[in-house]
Amino acid sequence: MMVGCGDGTVHVWEMGTWAAVTVLRGHSGGVRALAADDGWCYSGSQDGRVVVWRKGSWERVVALGGLSKGVLTLAVDGTHLYSGAGDGRVVVWRKGSWDRVATLEGHSKGVSALAVDGGHLYSGSGDSTVVVWRRGSWETVTVLDGGTGRVVALAVGGERLYSGSSDGTVTVWRKGSWERATTLAGHSGGVVMLTMEDGHLCCGCGDGTVVLWPEGSWEPCMTFEGHSGYVNALVVDDEHLYCASADSEVVVWRKDSWEEVATLRGHRAYVRALAVDDRLLYSGSEDSRVMVWRKRSLDEYRVLRGHREWVTALAADQDHLYSASWDMEVVVWRKGSWERQRSLMGHVTPVVALEVDDKYLYSESADRTVVVWDKRSWQPAAVLGGLSGVMREPTDDDILALAALELAVDDRYLYSGSVDGRVLVWEKGSWEEVAALEGHSKCVSALAVDDKYLYSASPDRTIVWEKGTWLPVATLTGEPDWTMALAADDRRVYSVLLDGRLVVWQKGSRTVIAPAD
Repeated sequence: MMVGCGDGTVHVWEMGTWAAVTVLRGHSGGVRALAADDGWCYSGSQDGRVVVWRKGSWERVVALGGLSKGVLTLAVDGTHLYSGAGDGRVVVWRKGSWDRVATLEGHSKGVSALAVDGGHLYSGSGDSTVVVWRRGSWETVTVLDGGTGRVVALAVGGERLYSGSSDGTVTVWRKGSWERATTLAGHSGGVVMLTMEDGHLCCGCGDGTVVLWPEGSWEPCMTFEGHSGYVNALVVDDEHLYCASADSEVVVWRKDSWEEVATLRGHRAYVRALAVDDRLLYSGSEDSRVMVWRKRSLDEYRVLRGHREWVTALAADQDHLYSASWDMEVVVWRKGSWERQRSLMGHVTPVVALEVDDKYLYSESADRTVVVWDKRSWQPAAVLGGLSGVMREPTDDDILALAALELAVDDRYLYSGSVDGRVLVWEKGSWEEVAALEGHSKCVSALAVDDKYLYSASPDRTIVWEKGTWLPVATLTGEPDWTMALAADDRRVYSVLLDGRLVVWQKGSRTVIAPAD
């Protein structure tokens, strides 16, 4: 895994372990383009050079210069390396000898996209054109008018060429005749990436959506968005992913196809909390109610009324459902009869986070204390933290600030996210603080945990921490907005952004795979 940086360095991580391998230093300007093949890695920079690095030893093989106005894009095939520059030229280099084979001049503005197949090289530019070059002779075959916007992405699949534009359109061209087959318009923002996957064209855009187009039909099979309001909660089980939002709805997605299978409506205000077990889904809202839904039929099963204020957190175990509220109360509900078994009053400010395991229930308050409740006696076994708070009416700023109060739990540890950007790790039983993880510059807005890793999200980034060593092993970037909720299963990590969009990461590779892998 390679990441180019504005300081001219390239950071290399090992796939799977996420361990940092090396930092490559060979540029005097920001790295704008990367490419790789079996033997080498390539980096292109604003300094007008392409540096070739040998994989494994990571030594610098050669620096290829002479590209004015910086390198904007790179492509590679079995025999050649291609670099697109800000001056509108494409330079072709022979791999191995690193001789300059050809300099292709056909654009009036910078070359921002390259693609290659068996017979042709394709270059897209800020001049809104796509030039088709014949490989070998390097002659111009044709010049395609890409539309009104800058051509920023290219992809090749079968008998078609696809060009994505900053005006939000994707043009489909028939190879050979070079006729325009159709124009796909599925975005309100400019195209930022194109790729072909399993017979589908996948298009990502600046409006935060991803559209899948089945090749040939050109009817979008999915526009993967989220809610109209910001997302407050996210839970996942073996088959589905559930998102709750400020639009008062819960959206259910099927994980194998990323199909939206249901939208659950029943709350009269923002849905702020979710929990799930083998049979049921639970949602809590600012309407002070908890709704119980059957997972199989996805219909309403029960409505629980026991709070005077917003329901802000939910948790469930085999016998009980737990709900926390702005009214400072934690209610224990007996499953089956759905009777209110007891009320736990251990906080002096609103309760905003809950977690549960076999022995304990954990509740966190706006005063940044965590109460550990012994489930046998329902008495506090420990009180962690202790920063004082003042009870007052909630404001809009409080809604986002309280997202920083997050809990997660596993077999050995309790994790608490903080408004100061730290994640505190507590050992269960002794309740000693064993680590304070510092990696965020802003408040921690979401936590998730699996067998090996802890995931913490903040408006600045999402960090993957190795459990035990408590070292950061990866940073998941590419999330341009506040992450409001995290979840993890055996294969993936799910993050929901403030604007309702969902990003799904493949574990190990850190590849964004939503809406389909």
